[in-house]
Amino acid sequence: MLKLVFIISAIQLVFSGSGYSSTGIYITPQQVFAEDYTQINIYINPEKLNIKDALNSIVFCIPQWFFSPPQITEPDQPGYFTAFLKNPDGKQEPLKVNLLEQKDFNFQVQVLKQDGLIQPDETINLIYGDKNGGGPGTRCTRGNFPFSYNNSTIIQIPVLFDSFTSIDSNSYCITTSACLEIKTKPESLRMVTPSYVIVNKPFYLNINVSDTYGYSYNDFSGSVEIEIKKLDSAGFYQFKKTIPFMYQSGSYHKIEIKLTEAGDYLFTGKSVSGSLHGTSNPVRSREFQSPDNIFWGDIHGHYQTQPYDEYFVYARDSVFLDFSSLSAKSHEWSGTNWKILNTITDKFIEDSRFITFHGFEWASTKYGHHNVYFRNEPDLLISSRNSPNVAGSEEVKYIDDIREMFRWYSGRESEILIIPHAIAGPFPMTFINDGSNLRSVLEVFSIWGDGETQDPEVNILNPPQPKQGNFWLDALLAGLPFGVTGGSDSHIGTVGNTREQTYNSGVEYVGLTAVYAEKLTREAIFDAIKNKHTYATTGPRIIINYLINEHPMGSSFTAIAPLNHSLSVLSPSPIDSITVIKGTKIPDNTNVSLYKSSVFNTYTPHSCYFQKHFQDNDFDYSVFYYLRVRLADGNMAWTSPIWVNRENVFPTK
Repeated sequence: MLKLVFIISAIQLVFSGSGYSSTGIYITPQQVFAEDYTQINIYINPEKLNIKDALNSIVFCIPQWFFSPPQITEPDQPGYFTAFLKNPDGKQEPLKVNLLEQKDFNFQVQVLKQDGLIQPDETINLIYGDKNGGGPGTRCTRGNFPFSYNNSTIIQIPVLFDSFTSIDSNSYCITTSACLEIKTKPESLRMVTPSYVIVNKPFYLNINVSDTYGYSYNDFSGSVEIEIKKLDSAGFYQFKKTIPFMYQSGSYHKIEIKLTEAGDYLFTGKSVSGSLHGTSNPVRSREFQSPDNIFWGDIHGHYQTQPYDEYFVYARDSVFLDFSSLSAKSHEWSGTNWKILNTITDKFIEDSRFITFHGFEWASTKYGHHNVYFRNEPDLLISSRNSPNVAGSEEVKYIDDIREMFRWYSGRESEILIIPHAIAGPFPMTFINDGSNLRSVLEVFSIWGDGETQDPEVNILNPPQPKQGNFWLDALLAGLPFGVTGGSDSHIGTVGNTREQTYNSGVEYVGLTAVYAEKLTREAIFDAIKNKHTYATTGPRIIINYLINEHPMGSSFTAIAPLNHSLSVLSPSPIDSITVIKGTKIPDNTNVSLYKSSVFNTYTPHSCYFQKHFQDNDFDYSVFYYLRVRLADGNMAWTSPIWVNRENVFPTK
């Protein structure tokens, strides 16, 4: 359960004189639920506040992250704000309400008495979300502020005490213990298993209860029924097995499972009360240990608040990631905090359970945003002065030109990974071919939206509009062999939370990275990402396998026609379409684009599983292929390309 407490110290009383205390303000109700519409009443008694002089005005500061915007013109709409004054005789009169300019993420509402001043013996009633006017109330939300992993930390809202009126008098802030608690509700079961398991070998099904925002809800207790369903060849589940399970209060629970037959499975769960439901990712049970397994991670998230442990605990125990990284924003971090983070990053490494990477974000208004990751030991924190809010530190190295950073890491391609991100966002992205393998992948999806292509018929996830040339497909057509990753770019520590409503783009999905690797170690995962054995999704942990002539995604090899393709997709929800994108080398071309792209084929299975083998005989020049997968629920996935070179000249692995 996530608790946010709104401290009503955001009341500014402007009056002539002095003398006040920290009592005399009362709020009802004192507890509301996130996403509900509620009428909030705030009562102010100047006399009990020991205010001896008349008031000129009251300015009420409402944190914009938490409530519907206040408005004074439409009584039947959310956030309608009214105010009344009650005198000692019991008479009530309306007060004038003005909306002032927003300041420091606060809505500002000014309350004035139209004839004269507000006297100490008069009581003010502020009604936010006035249902008497026919409106629904005000909508309370969780807000975009740092969370506490155990959901018990009180989050205080910043309070501004500036003078917001033109009245020439002193201003004072009244603090009070009156507060509004915003609670979240349990909404669903989060269920995660490994993507690949071995027949008769035990594995764990991880379960927790999630609230409205995808956070762990720790106060739920009750019985949960788990069903194991097997997928048959026609795409329907052919049998069910129910496991009773008592869910006790706590962050998460593990159930040991052993599958006795090979096949594709799905776990579903529901509380006995029927209020909570959940579906796991698909799991494939195999007779033998494959050299490659699928591991899931999000290595692009931010968290500014110490202790940084909370970030990794959340990634491991709330969203059940296999690997993660807290990416320090180098233009905001000090070298001291970078060292603290590196110590904590190493503390959370546990082979075969959870892997962490050292990393930071280098941001430039000229060259775009790049995340830098280290295979093992971290290096200096590098920042750019071509970035807003540069913190400044003697322990931070400054590099302003992306080409200089390439030179700085030259010769260390096996140890350093640089990933461009927000390529679909408002930042410029310079796809410079530095001739190295420092940048082998890019982040195709994050809260900034879909970075595959600018084509509006393809890109339906509505990112901000960048310039042409900032997209992944543009880079591929220019001859830059980028694979893909997906990340959240969460700025509030909710790494891997695929339910997060984003603070800037409005995109309701966040990216995850799937990695084909032999084992879950820092070196194995890093090398697999470096070698582009990856695909990206907008959240669901679907299983994608794509081979050409038995070469996996991310490969580059030489061949002659025909090319034998094999693809399979297994999803917890129906697959709407699978599109094979082909890029063909343009011979004797002097333009920027060295390749031209086309849709080789599109399959529309409308089932949870699809498998296809096909050939391509049109292979006169170098080509690349990748898959774009679209699910019926709106989620998407992209595979790293496979490059096939007939002339053995480009690209090299």
